[in-house]
Amino acid sequence: MTLRFPIDQLQKYQRKAIQIDETLMPETSLKQRYPQLIGASAFQVTGTLQAEGEGWRSRLQVSGQLTVPSTRSLAPVALPLDLRIDELYLDQELAVAELEEDEATPTESNEDIIIPIVNGEIDLASAIEDNLLLAIPTQIYTPAEAAGEALPTGEGWEVLSEADFAAAAAAQANQPNPEFAKLKLLLDQQAQATDQPDDQEDESKE
Repeated sequence: MTLRFPIDQLQKYQRKAIQIDETLMPETSLKQRYPQLIGASAFQVTGTLQAEGEGWRSRLQVSGQLTVPSTRSLAPVALPLDLRIDELYLDQELAVAELEEDEATPTESNEDIIIPIVNGEIDLASAIEDNLLLAIPTQIYTPAEAAGEALPTGEGWEVLSEADFAAAAAAQANQPNPEFAKLKLLLDQQAQATDQPDDQEDESKE
């Protein structure tokens, strides 16, 4: 069984739920959409696809693992995922109308994730890939980085965490500029030299 279902073929199922138990290999497709991805395991997909109202509802459990770069050091990080996906597929016109109604009158009852049916088929594979990409955190750390261990360094360089970088920038902003300090000292010396003849002249008059 595939994870793409033409609507004309779904009609024969009428109200009967379609049982899904498939293995999805999303690595190639995901890398095209998310070039930073290092790798992806096979993902096990189980659940149902069943007619509901004027559309079709998918209820899926998706489990597997992505390998993504650390946002701090770019080292590979294993990211296990176990997602529950519940989406309602509607004809494009119905989907647009439903989305507009939800935006106009938001309530707890219209929290369905609505997906327009494109090209006359329900593409669960693409929907699963969308959810996998959305599940990648914005901040990703290796176990050692998450535990706060020292960051990698080299000759003339070092990796700073965001917090350390912000602290260093603040400290540098508050630190006096040595060039300005030299200039101030020079101006003070010139002012003293300018004042000195006047003082001597006053003493001679006395």
